[in-house]
Amino acid sequence: MESTRRTDRTYLLPQKILTLGTIFTLSTIFTLVLPGCRREEEATPEVEVQPDWRKEKAQPRELRNQGDADEPEVKAVKKKTKPVSVAPKKPRTIISPIDQFEIVNVPSHAVSLMKEEGQLANRDSFVVLSKPAEDVDAKFHRIQPPKATPGPDKDQSLKLPSGFVEIDESGYSQTGWPLRIRCLADNAEMAFEPGGVATIGTNDGPIEAQPPIKVSIDPFYIDVTEVTVEQYDRFREYRQNEGVRIKEAPNGADDPQRPVLGLSYNQARVYCLWAGKLLPNEAQWEYAARGNSGSRYPWRQGNPIWQHLQKGSRIHIVATDRFDRTPEGVFDLAGNALEWCNDWYYPDTYKLAAEKLGQPIKDFAGPGRPGDGNQRVVKGRIEKVRSDWSAWNRQGISQTDSNERIGFRGVLSLSPTDQ
Repeated sequence: MESTRRTDRTYLLPQKILTLGTIFTLSTIFTLVLPGCRREEEATPEVEVQPDWRKEKAQPRELRNQGDADEPEVKAVKKKTKPVSVAPKKPRTIISPIDQFEIVNVPSHAVSLMKEEGQLANRDSFVVLSKPAEDVDAKFHRIQPPKATPGPDKDQSLKLPSGFVEIDESGYSQTGWPLRIRCLADNAEMAFEPGGVATIGTNDGPIEAQPPIKVSIDPFYIDVTEVTVEQYDRFREYRQNEGVRIKEAPNGADDPQRPVLGLSYNQARVYCLWAGKLLPNEAQWEYAARGNSGSRYPWRQGNPIWQHLQKGSRIHIVATDRFDRTPEGVFDLAGNALEWCNDWYYPDTYKLAAEKLGQPIKDFAGPGRPGDGNQRVVKGRIEKVRSDWSAWNRQGISQTDSNERIGFRGVLSLSPTDQ
């Protein structure tokens, strides 16, 4: 046991000595070696460790604020940058979108465009909206018509019949007649039709409108619209003041600007005679609708484009469907009411005229005597499977019939001696 304890003491003493030696040795190593290590660390660039924003955000707000307060204030140092040369911006090219459009052969039925307010705009003044290129600075541009060139002058030798006056601002035709006149009796505006050689009838339509024939028509004026309820009431009032009682029209309670409907041929004829006019003959009516070129529709080109729904017996206020309009400004020859003409009706009128009369037929007024049923020609659309708006359509209805789908308009004929 004693020997063992000595051995332990002998062992412990050197251990203490070794411990002190170790401390001295380590101290010497740190003194001599560590400065070299610092130089190596200084030679190695420090890597900046970015804080984890997700952990930082998860800390309470008070701790984050306290950490910010403990950190020394660091002033931002502006980096010196080399000046960069910037090329001056080129000015934007200003181009009017008008220069990108050219109006060619405006279709006659496109007589007007609708403004945003819903009001009708004049056909000569409308807005073109375009998508300009990226370098084009452009907004809305309004197209204005060019300065009007002087038109034909009035022929002072031409005189309108009594009861009719010209509308001065309308201008004059090539022959010197006013393009628009007004009937003083019913205040109706009338459009000038120059006449000439024209085609009526067709090879493509119903059998009663075949074949086409050439006719020669003298100039005339035709009512711009169908006779309205208001105009017929004026006629009734005038005749009542003369002691003649005239029955109210079947649709007399309608809007005053709707066509007067349900009058017989004879009632329509009496009205026209009172106003100093006549019912049109079939050649005049069809010429007004088709023009000298013999077009299928009153608007001359293109398929029907309706502003109002044209279905069944629907009748709208006159002159409100701006697409159902001729280049001369006559409304509702395709849609709206059917219209009386002065001719006696025969289903084979055109066929007999083509066989027996030389063409062009001068002042063609149809057969000279009544056919079966004392029918008169009625012009306008025909409803079969679907409506047909062709201007060559014709049908016969008894002149005593008060058909509530038939209206009328008047014409003022100009004889050759008046030209």
